[in-house]
Amino acid sequence: MPDQFAAALAKLRDQLKIFGKDPASFPNAVATMFMYITEDKSETERVLSETLTALLNRPVDQLRERLLVGSPEVCAETLAAYKTVGVQRVFVWPIKDAIEQVRTFQQKVAPRVDR
Repeated sequence: MPDQFAAALAKLRDQLKIFGKDPASFPNAVATMFMYITEDKSETERVLSETLTALLNRPVDQLRERLLVGSPEVCAETLAAYKTVGVQRVFVWPIKDAIEQVRTFQQKVAPRVDR
C-alpha cells in the first residue's frame, strides 16, 4: 500500500542521513507488483479472488488496493498513488498473457500516469 511504502521510505531516508548518504540520490522501487489489466469487472474479481488470493494468501480487499488488477483507469490511479508517496519505479509481473498485458499497459495505463 502506498502509505506503508511512504513510511518505509521515510525510515530508509533517515538511515541514509545517519550514514552520510544523500537520500535524494538513492533510488527506490516496488518489486514486484502483479498485474492484470481488463475492463471486465467479473474477470477482475475472478483474477483477484481465485488466482491471487490462493497464490499470495492475502484477503481480496488487501490485494485490490496493492496490485494492478482491473481497468486501465484503476491501474493508473494505483500507480499515481504510489508515485505521490515517492515511488520511482514499479516492476510489474503480468499474471497471464504477458505480451498482451505489457502492450495494454503501455497503450492504456502508462499514458494516464503523469511522468
